[in-house]
Amino acid sequence: NITKMPEEVAPNPPNQGGNAEEEQNQGYGFPSIWKILLIYFLFSQVIGFFKSKPPLQKNDLLDKDGYRVRLKDKVQNLFYEGKEFNMTGYISPFAYGHYDKTLGEFIVNQKRKEVFRTSGLKFSYDESNFVDFNITFPVTETFMKLNRTMNLHVEISADLDISERFDISEETFKMYRSVPLIKFAPKVTKKVANLLSGAKQAAEVKEEPEVDDAEDDGKYIPNLKPDIYCYFAPDYTIMQKNAIPDQVRSLYIVNDVWNYYQPVVDCTDFWMYKDLLIPLNETTPIANVTVHIQPYSLYKIAMMKQFEMTNNMYKEWGMSSDMDMTKKMFVETNFYLLVLTIFVSLAHTVCEMMAFKNEIHFWKNRDSLKGISVRTLFINLVMTIIVFLYLLDRDDETSMMIKLPAGVGIIIECWKITKA
Repeated sequence: NITKMPEEVAPNPPNQGGNAEEEQNQGYGFPSIWKILLIYFLFSQVIGFFKSKPPLQKNDLLDKDGYRVRLKDKVQNLFYEGKEFNMTGYISPFAYGHYDKTLGEFIVNQKRKEVFRTSGLKFSYDESNFVDFNITFPVTETFMKLNRTMNLHVEISADLDISERFDISEETFKMYRSVPLIKFAPKVTKKVANLLSGAKQAAEVKEEPEVDDAEDDGKYIPNLKPDIYCYFAPDYTIMQKNAIPDQVRSLYIVNDVWNYYQPVVDCTDFWMYKDLLIPLNETTPIANVTVHIQPYSLYKIAMMKQFEMTNNMYKEWGMSSDMDMTKKMFVETNFYLLVLTIFVSLAHTVCEMMAFKNEIHFWKNRDSLKGISVRTLFINLVMTIIVFLYLLDRDDETSMMIKLPAGVGIIIECWKITKA
């Protein structure tokens, strides 16, 4: 009789045979939990800063004698909710003023003309704060020959009673903001051909210069900005001095002696894109500009400033910017359609990157190239280059999100030819 020996049971290999649930939870140790908490903390801090704060009432920060309290380590807004203030607009080809070192004070330039004045504005989101003014100034022959710019200076002023003052001697408050009304752009004549008749004709095209609004070397023509927006942010945040976000830091004027900051006011031409600029010439003897005064939330102002910072960064890198296209998208597109467009664009970008990854993986790990036509690869490269050059030629109408993948496609096609 043959006795059947029992089968030997092989030992479990290392890192196997353990509790499956323990293996699944190995990635959720203390380091991962701390990362999640840190991300949540940073996200909540950013959202918390721009979240609407409880309004600062007039009697919230007063001492027992009825005077304004100076905070020790934090800064507060000089204005409280509902504080009445005034706005006065001036136009001038010169700057608002200059600092006189001899006198040790700021001297306001008196060569200016008052174009609007409004009083009784309230530091809140009240509907009465939405005010529009139409201002005009003549476009004289001298103005055109000198290629001068024209600036809008807006003074913000308010009377301070004793309970609102930090310094007893300061009975009034005054600040200003300035914005150019003229943008210089070159007048370019391009030869274009009619595709049906073949006849060539000249077409004037207005291009965006890479210069500041007030700069001009004689080769640019003045273009009027028909709309200017003066935003003020009814924000009452009490915060540390170093907690001001970089996007809006330039708008915060902090008094280091009494630890307060002036109300956030921004006069901007952000919503002006090239198609809305009006060339000034002999056919436009009078320039008309509409000034829109309105309250605006701080996070919206921060978004505008972030767009401007990104645009300047692209210019420093030598890349064309899609700022006008972005503005039109926000202004002219329905909100829900805009959200859908962003979602589809992101999904398209992700799928395109995955396609590039799979294509590189296929060609990198392929041992044999039998059945692949080198001639077809060259044809694909030429077609990809033609499409890319067309996109570059339509630079003003093509987003960077389209041009960048097209450029990456050329590099991949060239790499595939070297592999073949």
